Amino acid sequence: MNKKIYLTIDFENKRFDLARQLGLKKKLESREDILWESYNNINKFLEKSLNTNKITFFCTGNLVQQFPDLIKKICTDGHEIASHYYHHDLVYKEKVSDFEYNIQKSINLIENLINKKVFGFRAPFFSIRENDFDHYNVLSRYFKYDSSLNLDDNKRIVKLEKKLNNKEFKLFPVISSKIYSFLPKIKLGGSYLKLLNVQMMIKLIERSHANRITPIIYLHPYEFINENKMNLSWNELQELGILNQLYWY
Repeated sequence: MNKKIYLTIDFENKRFDLARQLGLKKKLESREDILWESYNNINKFLEKSLNTNKITFFCTGNLVQQFPDLIKKICTDGHEIASHYYHHDLVYKEKVSDFEYNIQKSINLIENLINKKVFGFRAPFFSIRENDFDHYNVLSRYFKYDSSLNLDDNKRIVKLEKKLNNKEFKLFPVISSKIYSFLPKIKLGGSYLKLLNVQMMIKLIERSHANRITPIIYLHPYEFINENKMNLSWNELQELGILNQLYWY
């Protein structure tokens, strides 16, 4: 009961990110009200269940650009604003030079808005792999910590930290582990928390502590509201053609 568990939010604009991923050209309604609703619900949850503790919000740069008042409010309320990259893209597919450019862009947007240093980073989709050493070298120059890895082996974490030039840079992975041998690996958060039972999540927390990894739970804004509010509508998907429109709807 005395061991720590950290809660983090990958604060991203699902509607915008999916429309960009699908290459939709028609401008979407921004729906800032949905993100405000989600943030208010997060705060209510913290007040009711976590004694109003402060948590970390990993924010995409494009969301910071679109909704600066919301990000300012999160910061003013005492939560940490960390970087979730500029766009919600797969990092390992990008050149290291492009990766660093987008890191700088994200940091500048956040720091200029909240007038505070950005210390942490999490890649969208946890998309930095253990062997993406050049990407981690970039991160170690700009941040104090990273939370992009999905591992359940503390020795591998320590080994990667030692390979980096910055001794102050720390890795805080979100554990990914098998609870039962016949199941695939699961993570501590997101859709796994919605689809699997509480006992499996508790086992994963216990596994994390046993492996000397601090449990970090990750959630998203759309898990605090009716998720349909952040989905794209039938009309918004119209330009995809009927089959893709039906699939994504």
